[in-house]
Amino acid sequence: MNIKERILSIAVHSGQNRTDFFTELGITYGNFTGRNKNTPVNSNLLTKLVTEYGIDAHWLLTGEGEPKGIKDLAKISDQSKFVTTLENTVLELNQQLQALQTKLEAQQKQLADFKSQLSKQ
Repeated sequence: MNIKERILSIAVHSGQNRTDFFTELGITYGNFTGRNKNTPVNSNLLTKLVTEYGIDAHWLLTGEGEPKGIKDLAKISDQSKFVTTLENTVLELNQQLQALQTKLEAQQKQLADFKSQLSKQ
């Protein structure tokens, strides 16, 4: 397995689709297909994978040892999806709350009108 194949492995384990993963890294998936698989990688990419994604540098460069850090990517992706789901749920609940508050205010006004009518009788 060459270095680009190891990076592809990281992309697969990231929990994202490959295009999004590579876009986040500032490159395109096309750099890792066909003949491009055998071209060198940018040192900035390697630095980012090691420092920002926590990928083991020794494994990344040599393929030796265990690919430490890859499993954590899936956890991060799952956490990100979880946070997004929670944010969406909070937005929906806020919208429901606003609708209920509007309904309550209308009913309070209607009740006040009824009380006013009763007191006039």
